[in-house]
Amino acid sequence: MKHKLLLILTILPAILWGQTAIFYADTTDLRMYTGRNDDHFKRVMEMEWRINGQILRFGSKPIKIKPDPNKIDTLFYKQNKNAKWDTIICNIKEPLKYKFIYNTCCDGFNIAGTDNKFFQGKINFRLTGQTNKTFLGTLGEVGMLITTKTTDTLLPGCRSAMSPNIYWVNFKEIRECGDLSVCKEDICLSEKGKEELNYEFKYSTISQKIKILFMPLSNDPLQIIYNTKTDKITIK
Repeated sequence: MKHKLLLILTILPAILWGQTAIFYADTTDLRMYTGRNDDHFKRVMEMEWRINGQILRFGSKPIKIKPDPNKIDTLFYKQNKNAKWDTIICNIKEPLKYKFIYNTCCDGFNIAGTDNKFFQGKINFRLTGQTNKTFLGTLGEVGMLITTKTTDTLLPGCRSAMSPNIYWVNFKEIRECGDLSVCKEDICLSEKGKEELNYEFKYSTISQKIKILFMPLSNDPLQIIYNTKTDKITIK
């Protein structure tokens, strides 16, 4: 009986551990990445993440979060002690192990999974209701015109391989134009049926519907749905 009880007590923590997502900040080669500059190293060590009230830093213990595929999670990130907090959305939907890795190019961070591969951002923009307005959805440096017939998934484009896999996501009502003196905004445009991106697309923003930072934690796309009747955004 004692042996059976011991076996149950041994297995139970393993089961419970497997049902949590684990986040940690990877310090491997961190000193090499920052070089011999002690000030740079100290500044990187000031990076801080907060998820569900738990705090994570380089060198601190991992934190555990219970996954919920039906809930959008919020990550707060501060680059150093003098920086402002950034709010980043994500979806902790699987009991996987995630690690934050210092990004040497942009002085930010990347997020990788158990296989050490970085997650690629993907967005499904959807429009409900009738409208004659023009809408643009963007993921980092690439965008897509969104209509009620849009079914494609927007993938990263026009992006440096060294850029962090944390993305600015926008959805806005726009006006297209070809004159930079009138329209000072531009983006690489992904167009249906075309393999090459349109680098000449120019526009001006009429109304910003949403602007968020997005951290992908799986290969599933984020769903952003805009209701033209209620002027409401749903994220899932």
